[in-house]
Amino acid sequence: MDVFGTEGPGFRSPLADNPHCTLSPHAAGMTRSAMRAASERLLEAFAEFLGAQPTP
Repeated sequence: MDVFGTEGPGFRSPLADNPHCTLSPHAAGMTRSAMRAASERLLEAFAEFLGAQPTP
């Protein structure tokens, strides 16, 4: 799910605690550098979830 009525630090959703749900910010209009940074954070989160160390 990637679109919410409210996003940012105050975001709250019952889906946030669901281990079978992936939540991400809406990505319309992102710059290349913003997409790269978001992708890197996602990969770091996956690596942490899997217990692996992310590559630099």
